[in-house]
Amino acid sequence: MTFDILNSDTGSEPAESYRLHLPAATANDLAGPSVEPSLVYGFGDPDNGFGGGWRLSFTSYDFATRTLRYGREQLVLDIPGEAPELRLTRTGDTLRLMHRSGLVEILSPAEGPETALVSQTHAPSGGSISYTYSDERCLNGIFDDQSSQIMRIEHGSDQVRFVYPQGATDQFTATLTLHDGLLTTATFAPGEDATWSFTYKDGQLATVREPHGYVVVYENGKRASVRLSD
Repeated sequence: MTFDILNSDTGSEPAESYRLHLPAATANDLAGPSVEPSLVYGFGDPDNGFGGGWRLSFTSYDFATRTLRYGREQLVLDIPGEAPELRLTRTGDTLRLMHRSGLVEILSPAEGPETALVSQTHAPSGGSISYTYSDERCLNGIFDDQSSQIMRIEHGSDQVRFVYPQGATDQFTATLTLHDGLLTTATFAPGEDATWSFTYKDGQLATVREPHGYVVVYENGKRASVRLSD
């Protein structure tokens, strides 16, 4: 597995203030589709199972605010509605998000009647993946057409682990540590120096200490500075 790291993602948009890319996973014997999740912090976002403010970058729709989140994008969109590169429709309680690329995402109700979360992704090539959630509506698994699990997310009281099964052996690629409901560290590739640490002020993200020595400082919901650690 490989992973990509985005140093600091902000300044102009306080709604999304920091992003870490997690390892990608490809379904159906590498035929696709692929999932490329990111762990994203948003000021004012609730706890989605990864600590207050943190969420995964998978597609969701908030009926109360008419907000669609997908990938790195966020926009207000009615149902039915169209935006550049996509179209959103509804059949009963199910939403269908069609991308110009041919990718189709199915969103199903979750977190009560106000939110729909992605439940299936269909690639133009014909392959698909499905998403499963816990009773607390936290994502806990992604499966392909062969019912093979390509990603498992284990939620504990003070730790979350992202597991990429490979045959009979599980490869642990990311571990999140939480304290008092807040994400304090994120470690990639155990055994290597790849740990991010996070501090908070009044429950909001205050600093991010990156493994290569930089510290990102936030004030009033925006990035204030980036400096080398002491």
